[in-house]
Amino acid sequence: KVLKDFFFDRSKRVIPNDVLPSQKTNLLTLDATKNCFVWFGHSSYFMQVDGKKMAKRENNFFTLKDLRDKNKNYPLAFRYLCELTDFRKTLNFSWESLDASLTAENNNLNEYAIKIGTINKDVVDKYREEFRQGLLNDLNTSKAVSSIYSFLKEGKKKESQDPSGIDATLVIRGFTDTLGIAILPITKPVVVPDNIQNLILER
Repeated sequence: KVLKDFFFDRSKRVIPNDVLPSQKTNLLTLDATKNCFVWFGHSSYFMQVDGKKMAKRENNFFTLKDLRDKNKNYPLAFRYLCELTDFRKTLNFSWESLDASLTAENNNLNEYAIKIGTINKDVVDKYREEFRQGLLNDLNTSKAVSSIYSFLKEGKKKESQDPSGIDATLVIRGFTDTLGIAILPITKPVVVPDNIQNLILER
């Protein structure tokens, strides 16, 4: 109703007479015990297609349904593509960049993590903290993703590997679950108890 009134109502009060008092701040510094209004700014120019604003009149307007119709994995690849770009910078969308994101998401993270094996706990802690700091830095997902690849690069070094360390696939799973990307395959078989098996057969 608020949006409807703003765009279609002829009331003169929809536009303020003066500048509204506001303050740019880090959301993490807000007092959780107090109420406040938060405005999330947005610009359509942050995402372009071939250097132009995405718009129907330009015939370059895409929806998630369009992506899914072309490839069922494109929506997640698009999320990954967005997370590779700082949200303050312009993202120039192209099918080529989407395919590159899909390849990186599906292959590199999964394959490298499985090949690496187990990693020294100190190395794991270092990159978990780097990943965390990236997200705490105004939700800088591009920095967080960069820390994932740094972890994989470090994990390939012989001195970083430890038979009694932490499984690299579990570490990557934690990163990718947080970002909603690259679902890793289950590397260990799931054992279904006999009583559950019997219930399945009965149904």
